[in-house]
Amino acid sequence: MPRPQSLTPLPDLFGYVRSAPAEQKLASSPAPSGPATTQHLLELSDSDLARWAVVLVQELERRLAAGRSRPDLAQVAEEAAVVLERLRSRNRDRRARGKQETLPILSGKRNAIRAALSAGVKPTQVAKHFRLSLADVRKIAAEPGEKG
Repeated sequence: MPRPQSLTPLPDLFGYVRSAPAEQKLASSPAPSGPATTQHLLELSDSDLARWAVVLVQELERRLAAGRSRPDLAQVAEEAAVVLERLRSRNRDRRARGKQETLPILSGKRNAIRAALSAGVKPTQVAKHFRLSLADVRKIAAEPGEKG
């Protein structure tokens, strides 16, 4: 006796295709378009946010260069310039601080670094562990060791 077949087909578990979300994120478009809400901006990746910032500043520049008096846009441009300069100086300070904060490495730490290297630990791992540059670890490895 033949088996009765169901009217609804069984789902194909291996053929599942994820449906696209109803509302696309702003990040999915190659060039930003449409108004951005705060929620959309929070969902953007760093590179997408950077691209939006560039487009926004370019549009602000274009509108201000048109020659018409736009006090609102001029004020926003001034505020944006202050914020961008603050970010720029913060990055400059971090780079300068990183170069200046080279503290002398104490002899105990030098000995521990040499011991780790002689035990076969890779120089990159030693540098990460002691929070030093690879160049500093190599300098210590090349120095004559202390005996005592």
